[in-house]
Amino acid sequence: MKDCFTVLTFNNVGNAFISVKTYKRLISGKDEFINEDYLALDDLQLKNGLPINASYIAEFIEGLDINDYDLYLCLNCDEIFKITTSMPHISLSKAKKVVGLDIKTNYPDLVENYDKKQYIYATSQGYLFYDYLIPKRIIDFFKKIFKEKNIKYQKYVLYPEFLLKTSGIKDKEYVYAFNEHGLGTLILNYNGAYSYSTFAYNFNALNQTYYQMVSKHQYELEKKTLDKVYCTFGVIGFSAKAEYKEPFKKYKFELKGLK
Repeated sequence: MKDCFTVLTFNNVGNAFISVKTYKRLISGKDEFINEDYLALDDLQLKNGLPINASYIAEFIEGLDINDYDLYLCLNCDEIFKITTSMPHISLSKAKKVVGLDIKTNYPDLVENYDKKQYIYATSQGYLFYDYLIPKRIIDFFKKIFKEKNIKYQKYVLYPEFLLKTSGIKDKEYVYAFNEHGLGTLILNYNGAYSYSTFAYNFNALNQTYYQMVSKHQYELEKKTLDKVYCTFGVIGFSAKAEYKEPFKKYKFELKGLK
């Protein structure tokens, strides 16, 4: 295993960008950030969610010193969609078959045009399935560039999945708010079940946006109390007077009783 790895993030939600970050692996489990190269993309440079000029992207990537590191592709795209399915307490293998058949029946083009990432969580009522469908054309666009430039490509991950991996958070229940290049990401973990929301935002309205999203969350968090909220990169907290600029600033956040 190499000491360092590189993550290339492609985002087309709101202000599109490509970000290439290098990290050092640490024994503690929290990866150490080393540096970032950033390329902003405007709407005229995109078509159907992808950059029009692949050569321009390839030149940008080729100009970076990443050939000696393992490379992971990180995706956050409007074209990715999630299917949520709840199953009762039956055998997990049977539940997987039922969910798989249901998706194939309702989304017949899935196998041909989409790749799937599935996350399964056990609940007191049964199982909760999150199936994320990722267009293969987006994955193939970057894999082709990596192959042409002889860059060793490991695999692709979803953007929130990457944020959690590099965050080092080990608590079992928390809210994680992340701010990067005009893209807001809210990750809620309750009883081990993660739910992700990403959105473009106006910084002046960020506090209100996060507050509304949490209070309307599907796990009915407005009826519960979470003691841990993590914010990074200067995300404004849930108080108009509170601004946290230290990475992973921890503070108490009570959602109980919100309407």
